[in-house]
Amino acid sequence: MTDGFYPSHRHFTKLEPRSSKLLSRELSEWLCIPKQHMLTPFTIYLAAKHEEITNSFLDKCTVPKYTFIADGQIQVEEDFLIGAKPRAKKPEQKVVLNSETAWAVRVLIRLTHPVRTYLKQTQVSPKLHRRLFIMTGKGFGHPTGVRTTDMTGTSRTKFLNAESMVVMLGLTKADAKYLSDNLSVNSARDTSIVLKVIDHMD
Repeated sequence: MTDGFYPSHRHFTKLEPRSSKLLSRELSEWLCIPKQHMLTPFTIYLAAKHEEITNSFLDKCTVPKYTFIADGQIQVEEDFLIGAKPRAKKPEQKVVLNSETAWAVRVLIRLTHPVRTYLKQTQVSPKLHRRLFIMTGKGFGHPTGVRTTDMTGTSRTKFLNAESMVVMLGLTKADAKYLSDNLSVNSARDTSIVLKVIDHMD
């Protein structure tokens, strides 16, 4: 029996290689190849912890400098993120990470490191490996960039996010659907700001 990781369906957390037949989509997720819905929690978490982070910032955000060490360890050499905020008429913006978000970025880098290595080696999309948020296409499709609004704004992503919440968080289907329907980078930022104001008033 081989243990695997599958974020959406509990019965695929263990795989019988000889008896199970997997689609390429299922196998890619079992191998933890980065997909759009796997990246969604990172965007929400970063926005909730840093209210200056927006969709446009994350869409243009570059991966911090890091070194890949043996045994899957990552050493991040920068404690900040660099992104763009076109609406603010700034070519780039720096967001300094705290201990919690620095940990989240390290996990994200570990998840996407194999894809970055592939992109560097093939040079099909020379600048794509520098993006913080990248995913693979359908099944084992070619890596692409990600628009954060697409992670929570379509009917399919809402369904996938709700499905994952039911499995991973133990929510009811109704609660998961409500949360998924109202989940976005903007809502996370707004909620964070309101909570800080309430905390300051107390």
